[in-house]
Amino acid sequence: MHYHTKGIRDCAPQNITIFTESEVTHVSKRGGQNNFTAEITKKPRYVHVADCTACQLCEKACPVNVTDEYQYGLIGRKAAFIPFSIANPKAAVIDIENCTLCGACERVCPPTHCIDFTMETELYELKMKTVILATGFRLFDPLEIPPRYGYGQYKNVITSMQMEREIAPTRPTTPYCALEMARCPTRLPTCYAQAHATTLWAIPSVHRYAACTPLSRHNCSWGGITNG
Repeated sequence: MHYHTKGIRDCAPQNITIFTESEVTHVSKRGGQNNFTAEITKKPRYVHVADCTACQLCEKACPVNVTDEYQYGLIGRKAAFIPFSIANPKAAVIDIENCTLCGACERVCPPTHCIDFTMETELYELKMKTVILATGFRLFDPLEIPPRYGYGQYKNVITSMQMEREIAPTRPTTPYCALEMARCPTRLPTCYAQAHATTLWAIPSVHRYAACTPLSRHNCSWGGITNG
């Protein structure tokens, strides 16, 4: 994985070891209680983190533009890039699946020459006493269902996660509302399929409308449709 929060970055380094671009492929229990072994596969980053200065020259030189997953498709990114401003470690990574191997990033890399396309997959075996199971989740994609609410048709119809990115400190652009509109909207309708806590109320001077389905109305004491 590319991304880690500021909270992890601020923790004491002797207590946490971060494996980026890694996946736990197997966990087994050996011997007595609280005795686990984890097998970890670490994919190549193609950048030596210790030598990278985060100058972003490789990002500027890269000719490839793809969708930025971290910003939920609101903007694009390069195949050579730093994931986001508070990524840990603060170093570039090469998206080898979209890289054209043109060599532009290597040519502009400072004297550290931290880009290395010969890096290979690494395997680790760690022994530990505790395993925390965090399975994650797959976000709902509105494009997988018949057209509804104009998502995918109108540029200013976005998902709640895209709205979160618009107003987060690490949002893709500086203004609160950077969609293709002349100014920040004065009316903002929101549709909830289930209970959902959001920070979109942080947008100043916006008249909000929220619509809940019966599934989520137990958390909407005002019920149905309301304005704020």
